[in-house]
Amino acid sequence: MTATINGSTVTSNELYYEFMSIVPGVNRVLISSSFNKTSVNQYDSVPIPFYVYNPNSFYANITISIGGTIVSVQTVDRTEQTYTFIAEESGSVSFVIACGNVSKVINFTV
Repeated sequence: MTATINGSTVTSNELYYEFMSIVPGVNRVLISSSFNKTSVNQYDSVPIPFYVYNPNSFYANITISIGGTIVSVQTVDRTEQTYTFIAEESGSVSFVIACGNVSKVINFTV
């Protein structure tokens, strides 16, 4: 939101949320992340928060891939998780969280 105060334009903080909606009878994995940056600085530590909901278990087996290479295999619960990596190489990055045949793709530039 922006407003003009005494001739100056002021912009408020921007909040970004993703919601997961659980529907009775629909048994599919849900993955969400509040990470919404379009670019990060090279050599920065980049934390990416995410949630994984597996309707069949309190836990979910996931893989995390960066640029098509699996960098982590984890078993996570339904609480917020965070994967942090160092953005060493410049260019386009495709960060993928996958659980079975469901995936969340996050694209940004370093």
